[in-house]
Amino acid sequence: MKKVLILFIVPAIVFGFNIYSFAAPIQWSNNGHWYDLIFESKNWNEARDAATSKTFNSLQGHLATITSDEENAFLVTNFLQGQAGKGFWLGGYQLPGQKNTGDGWQWVTDETWSYSNWWLGNVVPEPNDWPGMGVEDGEEDYMGFSHESFGQWNDTSINQPVMRNGYFIEYEAPIGMVVIDQVWSATFGGQFFGEFSPGDGLTIHDMCTIIDENNLEYSVWQFYSLVDHNKKIFPLGRQRTRNGPGHHYFVFNDATIPADAAPGKGKIQVNVRLKKSGKLIDKGNSRAIPIYIK
Repeated sequence: MKKVLILFIVPAIVFGFNIYSFAAPIQWSNNGHWYDLIFESKNWNEARDAATSKTFNSLQGHLATITSDEENAFLVTNFLQGQAGKGFWLGGYQLPGQKNTGDGWQWVTDETWSYSNWWLGNVVPEPNDWPGMGVEDGEEDYMGFSHESFGQWNDTSINQPVMRNGYFIEYEAPIGMVVIDQVWSATFGGQFFGEFSPGDGLTIHDMCTIIDENNLEYSVWQFYSLVDHNKKIFPLGRQRTRNGPGHHYFVFNDATIPADAAPGKGKIQVNVRLKKSGKLIDKGNSRAIPIYIK
């Protein structure tokens, strides 16, 4: 049985944005997160769902959350210039059943609500639950940048027309997220044109990054599979790798092309999963390279 070494690079995947996008996402150096402003008419729920459906550089999107003056200023400087008089959704909402207009505000990410930038210069300072004029009655339970006070916040109803100009997206790695950075190949650029026969042995090298802001220890598992020309999936094996966040380099050399794999174009796929105390935390993401089976 001959032994074949697979070394391949899969470049990072960047998903495109539609014509409503303000520009390419911009990274804030203070936290490494990426931000974008999408000009699209949606209510708050629709904007929330649209934001979470998007990814950038394998990072998950969500309605933007603002936790400091510096972050607020970053969005104003980079996205709101020329947008005076327009409101845009952010990722804050108010829990039902509150006694006061300023109570019970939450971020979609469950981050601590420790900072706010409400428009306090209104006749009744924000959040005011208009038209209740400062009396909490559940009429305005969502928020965003105000259309009346540039760079400050306003609480609104879920379908408020002045807020349907668009929404801010923030891209970041969730707690415990796995990012497979690279899997190497024999030729530059990620295309492997060699031919393999059933019974050929494979050695797979790859690198992944475990991102966890809490620096917790996880059990990191890798799963390897072959998808043949007929889309049949053949598990090739798995291995438990080092624990914890950071960059990890892996070698798997126990794989063999199955005897009943269909000839033609196929691919080798790698997936990494995180477990803690036996519980699946994150499935990570996959990378693959093309191969050809004789």
